[in-house]
Amino acid sequence: MLHRLGLGRAVAAQRAVALWPQIAGERIAAHTRALDVDGKTLLVEVDSPTWMTELAFLKGTMLKAICRRVGGGLVTDVRFLLK
Repeated sequence: MLHRLGLGRAVAAQRAVALWPQIAGERIAAHTRALDVDGKTLLVEVDSPTWMTELAFLKGTMLKAICRRVGGGLVTDVRFLLK
């Protein structure tokens, strides 16, 4: 039914929010929280500017991990937002 309504991909992308702690790993998850998926962008709250800078360098690695967990093309960007 979700696919008939055109919501299948959006629901599948939301798995990235639920799986964020496993995708990010314990150390990163302790300083971040996945908020939502806006289009194909995962919005992640970060608790400090230092972590925000660190995660900017890890963005490509994070996107690959997201693709492995939720499927390719569902999330194509990650936006880090300061808490």
